[in-house]
Parts: sequence; C-alpha cells; structure tokens
Amino acid sequence: MPEVPRFATKVVIGVAIALGAGVVGLTPAVADPGAFNTLSCSCQQAAPAGSPARKDAIARGIRQGLSDWSAVTG
Repeated sequence: MPEVPRFATKVVIGVAIALGAGVVGLTPAVADPGAFNTLSCSCQQAAPAGSPARKDAIARGIRQGLSDWSAVTG
C-alpha cells in the first residue's frame, strides 16, 4: 500500500470536518407566510401630486410639526 503524505491526510480530514460542520449547521431558510397578513392601511386616498389638497396637507403637517417643536427640544 503506498504511503500517503501527511499533509494530504490533514487536508482530507480538514475538508471532511468543514463539510460535516456545514451540513450539520445548515438550517433551511423558511419564511413565515403569515407574518404580515394582518398589516393594513386605513389611510384615505392620497390627493394627486400638485393638487391644492395635497399642498394644503403638506403645509398643515409642516405647521403642526413646527408648533410641536418645543416639546421635542424641551
């Protein structure tokens, strides 16, 4: 029987250990299909871009944000 060099034996053993650890540590990546089924939005239909209603809503949000600024910095 021919003698196998030591480094070849170590390489084969190392590869076997690495593959074995990879197979044992392998877990299936399964997503829960029902994780986000309960999400919904009760928002009203958004106004078209550039419409007066949208501009008013943006201005109202900015005014509200600025009026509550003291509570944030306070």
